[in-house]
Amino acid sequence: MGEERLHGKQCRRYRISGPGIGDTTGSLWAPVDGEWLERIEIPFPDNPDWKSFRLELQGKETMTPEAWKRFIARSLKKANGS
Repeated sequence: MGEERLHGKQCRRYRISGPGIGDTTGSLWAPVDGEWLERIEIPFPDNPDWKSFRLELQGKETMTPEAWKRFIARSLKKANGS
């Protein structure tokens, strides 16, 4: 769809669609350097309380495999209200 700046990086914006997202059309932004996805916006509810989906990069962190397992365990515990 073109290029634009997002989070201080030059990104390519792509249109995405298809049956995997309920035959809707959304966008994703990927930096020209191809390192990470910066944002995804899809008008597809992936939760009963939502009408759309948006994922946006907030930061990057390097972890060991064990640190990653602890991070996931804490995140799941928090999501379950524990």
